[in-house]
Amino acid sequence: TQQGSRRPGAREMTAMLAGLMALNAFAIDAMIPALPDIGRSLNVSAENDRQLVVIAYFLGFASTQLVWGPLADRFGRKPILAAGVILYGIFSVLCAFAGTFALLIAGRAAMGASAAVTRVLVVAMVRDLFEAEAMARVMSLVFMTFMLVPVLAPNIGQLILLFAPWQAIFLLLAVYAVAMLAWSWLRL
Repeated sequence: TQQGSRRPGAREMTAMLAGLMALNAFAIDAMIPALPDIGRSLNVSAENDRQLVVIAYFLGFASTQLVWGPLADRFGRKPILAAGVILYGIFSVLCAFAGTFALLIAGRAAMGASAAVTRVLVVAMVRDLFEAEAMARVMSLVFMTFMLVPVLAPNIGQLILLFAPWQAIFLLLAVYAVAMLAWSWLRL
């Protein structure tokens, strides 16, 4: 077989699944340092209202978890994962170019709804691909990533804000989605 067509090894698969899980975790926390800038840019005077950027994401995320699993069982993991990641990228770009706070909140809710695909399908793929101790080890590593990224994401968001406006955070999320889409499409 050709080198590019062989199945990914356990390490690559674990890294890919962790990267997909990080997509969601990064989206939750990376823009927290940007909330004041978002508020100023979109004329949101009440500080508490700015937190809707995070809340809307969680509401969207919670709304579709029961949808992605049955779709993946019916149509396959790969195309449904791709659809969710593509939507995530599109809604990230929408958030970056949102001219109103209401549009940003709608984009964040849709982004969360799309990102739920990674949470649901990564767990399913770990169960599909690994057994016994290997499954437990990979699941632990994947969830460790999900717990570590929220610690790092605000720092990355703040670093971006040193060089670019808040919209760049959402554009980086879209770029990350494209990278994960390409990797998972080629190697799953």
